[in-house]
Amino acid sequence: MVKGYKRKFIWLFVAALLVFVGVGVEQVRASAGDQTVTGVVTQGGFGKFVLRTEAGKDETFNTGRETKYEPEDFRAREGDEVQVTYYDKEARGRTIQAVSLLKLVKANPDIKEPGNPAEGIIKEAGRRAFNIYIPDIDRTLNFEIARGWKSIPKGWTPAMDDKVSVTYKKVPSRFSGAIIYQIQTLEQL
Repeated sequence: MVKGYKRKFIWLFVAALLVFVGVGVEQVRASAGDQTVTGVVTQGGFGKFVLRTEAGKDETFNTGRETKYEPEDFRAREGDEVQVTYYDKEARGRTIQAVSLLKLVKANPDIKEPGNPAEGIIKEAGRRAFNIYIPDIDRTLNFEIARGWKSIPKGWTPAMDDKVSVTYKKVPSRFSGAIIYQIQTLEQL
């Protein structure tokens, strides 16, 4: 019974110390072994990316299930300036730098996002997805079909070279951690 009171007292003391000293979340994370670095993404990949730090050094960081993103629909792309909070983790017999928080500082100005709704031309039509060329950004993007999606006019079957207007939402992929575009409505123009 005495042990329980000592533990509560210690936690109360630590909480009071945090309040009075003004230690923030960043300092608590740093004391727990997490480190923060800022830089520009030079290379992206499946579950990892290479960051050129402010010191000019290239470092590889690994993202995973525990990674939090700010904003939520952001994933690191080449040319983005980001702030990375990471910790060292043992994985398959080696030490990796696992990302706990990936925060966008400044997006790559050369990469343009499509408007919503976006107008384009279907380049490939499949059962679960469409590759649609968006002239506004001069890129072909993969749009996956969401549950309950609608085609306008009703009964229309989208095919290659159809001009369309697509309303979508960006969601995290279930498997890769990337962001995918899910079709809400696909309208023939």
